[in-house]
Amino acid sequence: LPSSRRRLPAGLFEFKAADVKVDLSKLSTKKQTAEFQTWSAQTVCTMMADMALMRACYRRRSWLDTTKAWQTVLLEVGVVCRQKGEVSWSLSLGPMSGIAAIAWPLADSMIANRQHFFPKQVGARDLLWLTVLKLDDWEVLPVEWWSPLHGAIVAKADGADLPMLQISCAKVGEPRSLKVEAALNCFWDLGAAPLNALCQDEGIDLPSRSLFTMCEKLVAKYLPMKSEEERLAILSQRLFTKRYVDSDLLLDGAVEEVFADGDQKYLEEYVQETKEDKKLRKTYAEEYRAHRVRVRAAGAPKGKAKAKAKAGVAAKKPIPWPASITVEFARMLLPHSASTRLQKDTYNNRWVTFSSAGGGKRCISRSWPIYGERGALLNLAKQAWLWHTTVWGEECPWGEVVQYGLES
Repeated sequence: LPSSRRRLPAGLFEFKAADVKVDLSKLSTKKQTAEFQTWSAQTVCTMMADMALMRACYRRRSWLDTTKAWQTVLLEVGVVCRQKGEVSWSLSLGPMSGIAAIAWPLADSMIANRQHFFPKQVGARDLLWLTVLKLDDWEVLPVEWWSPLHGAIVAKADGADLPMLQISCAKVGEPRSLKVEAALNCFWDLGAAPLNALCQDEGIDLPSRSLFTMCEKLVAKYLPMKSEEERLAILSQRLFTKRYVDSDLLLDGAVEEVFADGDQKYLEEYVQETKEDKKLRKTYAEEYRAHRVRVRAAGAPKGKAKAKAKAGVAAKKPIPWPASITVEFARMLLPHSASTRLQKDTYNNRWVTFSSAGGGKRCISRSWPIYGERGALLNLAKQAWLWHTTVWGEECPWGEVVQYGLES
């Protein structure tokens, strides 16, 4: 009632400069060191991850399982997963704080006689928080992702309708354990700490704690049915990694001015971590190549068979250029492998090659109006052979491809 209203003190929301005890400039830095809780996407997700871990441990009636929550880092972005015993699948959007992963529930339908999954139309409250406390309790569904256009074309050909034009995925195999999925992807981009913890849990004796040694031992442990050559292909996936922002660019004076003074320390830490990570990956590549030599040497023919095989290896050959370059001729210059494909894009006047050597997905194209018809093909062939040689060790037999770009 109007008679019961009370007027607030006039100076309630006013303050004097001398009364401010928190440096507000700290709130705009990367690391918020304020004395009170500040709300941001990062802090809210961290708290939600903590609550998800508490809920998972409560359901298992074991608080000691919190020490195993780090295994959630295996729920990599893009993994279609579920806990064994559940009916529906969900798409992992990646772990938060290393103890819980955000997941998007998936709906399914049958298109072209294949089980097809697509993200449900949900709100933020419907997203799931997943925590892995025991690896054997989780499974992953092998899928291939379709673009909205691809999905629409396939659905139309099958006489079916997608709920809406969106990305989707189709089932390509039976469910497999999270361990096997991680091993088939060479544990994605995980660092040494979680890999070392996995080795300890599996009781693996490590001659050294290098990144390659841990990956090699874990792949052999989880994929004993794979041959040595197949394991080499899996281990090679770590050779093709993401590119980091150039350290020198970050330390450029003009770039540094963009960062606040309080962020300079974190910028320098990032640059240092990037350099250490590059060094770690370089060591991995060196150890991988040494291991590949040992594996190939162990399976190499002996005695007369070795001499015969050596004599059968042709020297670098000249390219028998025809008057008109056909797709069949162009394919002859590329590695004869199922992991390498070539396409002639006449609409854009370019050659395109795709490589899945080592499990990666790479593509490069060159336009013949710019490079010339021969130059575009040689440029493409050289990159394709580089990817192929890095994984399989087979050298390019074409001298002109090897020498391309070295004349200058």
